[in-house]
Amino acid sequence: MSTQPTSPQNTRPGPAAGQLARIRALDGLRTVSVFAVVFFHLAFPGMAAGYLGVDIFFVLSGYLITSKLAGEIIASGRISLLRFWARRAQRLLPAALLLLACVTVYAWFFARPFRRPDLGGDLVATTLYYANWHFIDAGLYFATEPMASPLHHMWSLSLEEQFYLLWPLVLLGVVAAGRLLGVRRERLLPVAMAVCLVLICASFAVMQWQVRHPERPDRPYMGTDAKAFEPLLGALLALLLSQPLAHRLLVRAARWLGWLGVVGAAGLFLLMGRSRSYYYNGGAVLFCGAIGAVILALVWVPGFLPGRILAWRPLAYLGRISYGIYLWHWPWALMLDCTRTFSPVRALIAIVGTIVTASLSYHLMEARILAGRVRGWRGSRRTLLTALAAMLAVLLASAPLGGSVVSPLAAALRSTAEQDPQTVMMVGDSVPYHLLPALDRAGQAQGLTIVNATMRGCSPLGVAIKSSPTDVLGGKCVGAGPKQQQRIKETNPGLVIWWSRYEIADRYRDGVLLTPEDDEFWDAQREDLRASLDRLTARGATVVVVLTERPGLGIRKACTETSCHPMHRRMIDHGEWRERWNAIVSQEAQRNSKLRTITVEDQLCPDSNPATTGVDRWLCNDVRPRTPDGTAPELRPDGTHVNLNGVADDVAVVVLRRAKQAAA
Repeated sequence: MSTQPTSPQNTRPGPAAGQLARIRALDGLRTVSVFAVVFFHLAFPGMAAGYLGVDIFFVLSGYLITSKLAGEIIASGRISLLRFWARRAQRLLPAALLLLACVTVYAWFFARPFRRPDLGGDLVATTLYYANWHFIDAGLYFATEPMASPLHHMWSLSLEEQFYLLWPLVLLGVVAAGRLLGVRRERLLPVAMAVCLVLICASFAVMQWQVRHPERPDRPYMGTDAKAFEPLLGALLALLLSQPLAHRLLVRAARWLGWLGVVGAAGLFLLMGRSRSYYYNGGAVLFCGAIGAVILALVWVPGFLPGRILAWRPLAYLGRISYGIYLWHWPWALMLDCTRTFSPVRALIAIVGTIVTASLSYHLMEARILAGRVRGWRGSRRTLLTALAAMLAVLLASAPLGGSVVSPLAAALRSTAEQDPQTVMMVGDSVPYHLLPALDRAGQAQGLTIVNATMRGCSPLGVAIKSSPTDVLGGKCVGAGPKQQQRIKETNPGLVIWWSRYEIADRYRDGVLLTPEDDEFWDAQREDLRASLDRLTARGATVVVVLTERPGLGIRKACTETSCHPMHRRMIDHGEWRERWNAIVSQEAQRNSKLRTITVEDQLCPDSNPATTGVDRWLCNDVRPRTPDGTAPELRPDGTHVNLNGVADDVAVVVLRRAKQAAA
């Protein structure tokens, strides 16, 4: 993905320079890796474990860069950090900056206003290489996401860059400590091996801890500390090969280890395609170990059959441009809308477009820079200065979009004091979030601009909640208030639409967990509602609350007799809590001239005579009456979120029209 397609140095950690077939085999391995990820993202049947392609890249990257660094230590007893980082910048930054420039242009001139803040945050996080932590908060890597970021896949490159930054520093620390203690040069790498092994164990322990005590759904998979063992396993292989005895033993057994790795990796791929739980329960370590064995055979076994196959020139060529393929496949897939459901035609167009784009990027820019033909990227110091200048340019261009740590200053500079009555800000949970494209289309037809300040899984109240005993995301809900204030500073909307159902989730007040069974809970809700209204109307906006509608019968699909999420259970069994919240909002609307209420239950619950008793007392039949052609579309397939296929646009039109009328 991002390792250089060059031969390891002529030192013990790698083969002799000039053994081109073996180098082409590594390029072929890159091809297998990147297309596993591509097929996974394009929803190819049978590729549920395609995400393992990233693991292959990590192991290969760790092996190759450690081979080079170990060669430097053997040859001179030192590491040139400046040269190493400059070479990494030459290899990685130009193509990435081109992608970032394209996304920036898209965000400014083509993206709708409700998308721009999220894109701004993604751009800044990717440019500064902390995208994995940025997207961990979203918790959507393995989810079906209707508005996925064109930079979501950049999390892995950020993690890889963090490894490139920190691992050489660790090795340099070993070298420096060895000098102070008088350790001979040949003893430095065994010490580095011991450090590497400790870090591998620590990283895997972090993954296990995060799986069992999750902070975020994607934290065990995308966290730098939890994922570091993968490139470190490749690094350990390179360090082992630097030792004469280990080198002789490994090379002697390389052919058998290689075949064992091929069979093991294939079997683990099939196993982890069935369930990702295997990945976290040791499967990731075993898979990366198997890939390490394959790399050993590809590099050190002449005539290794898988190596000869991978060295086939077309496969090797795709491996040389694999970095560009990885960069561009995801934007192509999003553009063609082929990430959620497999479409052979659109998938083929995406693959061809990706290969053409990556090839042009490689030959017209990347290869020229690596060959030293571009002046600004020659020499270590000049390269790093050019890289910093280019990154700064992206940051300056993307900061005004909003959504990032550097956006508040830009927002302050362009904050508008004049209220825009045609700007509508949406606040609420995942229901209005998923409706944003439809709301934007309806807004355009009505002359309105839609601004997004929703926060999935959270109430606009901006308080910490606990929707289940294992809830790890409720704490982030305190960020809803600051997010709303930031959007108000940027856009000064005349109308705010509030639509949520998390006001019945357990919540914290002064560190104490309150539940809807207690009157103190409702006192706190009323108090925070008033504080939220003060915040939202501080510049004169009117707030229209969509009274929480009944859930539909489809919500029962998420529940079985033995398993049901507590939020689903209380929505099914405790409609009186929903009604109590609606009553509080209606009462506040009578005393606050800036608060209005509307309902859309007639749009989402066509049943005119809801049951008053029985198990479905608080649910509604949310299936439209049959049309003349016999179809009866589900309004909310899961009983909560509006069907995006043919229903969302109708609901969005009604919501905006009623909100405008109520505000007027």
